[in-house]
Amino acid sequence: QSDFMGIAIDFDNGKFWVRKNGTWYNSGDPAAGTNPTSTFSTAGLAETNFYPFIETVVSSDNANRSQIYNNFGYIPFVYAAPAGFKCLCSTNLPVPTVGI
Repeated sequence: QSDFMGIAIDFDNGKFWVRKNGTWYNSGDPAAGTNPTSTFSTAGLAETNFYPFIETVVSSDNANRSQIYNNFGYIPFVYAAPAGFKCLCSTNLPVPTVGI
C-alpha cells in the first residue's frame, strides 16, 4: 500500500502542517493558516540554513522495510500544494539582487 505524505511550512508565521493521502492532520488548513500540526519560533530564520530530510526506522529483524520517494516538485504532486504555498525548487526562489 502506498501513502502520500505532504508538508506545508509557513516560515513567515512559524507554522507547519502535515498531511497523509490528501488529509491534513488536526483538520489543518495551511491556506487559511489554521490548526497547524506544529509551530516554531521565527527569530533568526533569515540567518538559518534548512536541510530537508526524511528519517525512517526499521525493525531489528529488517522485516518492516519501506521505500521512500521524495518529490520536491520536479514531477507533478499527487495532491496539489495548498493555495499560497509553492514547491521547494529553484524556479520558485526569488531572483537575487546584486548591488555594485
